[in-house]
Amino acid sequence: MESRRGGPRSVTAAEIVLDAEFCDLFPPLSCEERDRRQWSLAVDGCLEPLIVWRCGARLVLLIGYEMFPYLKLHGIPFQAVEKEFANRDQARMFIILHLLGRSDLGPLWVSYLRGLRYVGTKQPHGGDRRSKWARRAGFATLKSAEALAEMLCVTPRTIRHDGALVTAVHRIMDQYGPAVRAALLSPASRLSRDGVLALAKLPQADQGRLVGQLLVQGKLPRSWRGGGRPTDITLPRALRPMAETLVRRLGMERAADLARLLSDVLNEQRQACPALADVDAGSDTGTQVED
Repeated sequence: MESRRGGPRSVTAAEIVLDAEFCDLFPPLSCEERDRRQWSLAVDGCLEPLIVWRCGARLVLLIGYEMFPYLKLHGIPFQAVEKEFANRDQARMFIILHLLGRSDLGPLWVSYLRGLRYVGTKQPHGGDRRSKWARRAGFATLKSAEALAEMLCVTPRTIRHDGALVTAVHRIMDQYGPAVRAALLSPASRLSRDGVLALAKLPQADQGRLVGQLLVQGKLPRSWRGGGRPTDITLPRALRPMAETLVRRLGMERAADLARLLSDVLNEQRQACPALADVDAGSDTGTQVED
């Protein structure tokens, strides 16, 4: 049972013990967010107390992994609030609930964190016990999907899907290392939960090529589930229906990129040949472009 041990008090960095498993629960900060937080710490100091778990004689850090290294490096004073838990499982659940309360998490990170709380219940019944990441995330006394769903205000089906996401992410991590987790769960990856599940089931050669692309570029092409083949789009002759079709098929972001490129190309053509005549937009049967 969680309890407070008084209010915030000053502690030193030497008193704080870091826990690799707890640290792994936190999504990595972007470079911009890290710079912003470090600038705030340098100018204003540490305004919010860290949260620690009193485990015997140790103070194990629960909340504050994003800023603790900077505080320690520059000797910035800070305070901490102590909490007591009966076991690691309760301390871990406290961190997960804290993270789920943040508004800046992408949907896959939210799903992954819920799944972490559930995935341990599947291990004794034939789950992915070979995964070192699944073993590392093992929870001793987890609740059922129904009870956990009620606790987190979602459906039991959602919780089970979250558990499947965790298994898929850990299977890919077993092959390519822990760094791939952040890339898979980032909103920039263009992956959905079903997309991660599909990626985990690919043959290793195809999977390796796509994971490498994801790690280098931070995202996958929209056509990756089709083997990377270009998609044919049949366009109507009339300009407005043509534009509506492109926006619908390409999506708002890529359609906006296409509009900017068309503008650039038109300007280049006008500069190269001011007397350039209008050309026919296409045939009556429609025009095909490649996505």
